[in-house]
Amino acid sequence: MVAAELQGHELNGRDRLMVRNRVATCLAAKERLRQRMDAEPYQWRKPERPR
Repeated sequence: MVAAELQGHELNGRDRLMVRNRVATCLAAKERLRQRMDAEPYQWRKPERPR
């Protein structure tokens, strides 16, 4: 937002909300990716026979 103001653009409330939401969405996606990369690899096991 500071960069936009330095370039002479005025941001109204709607623009600020859009920027905030897009940044939050991007950071959330980055965190989900980090969690997937840090997780142990999935190993499927055949279910045991029922009694």
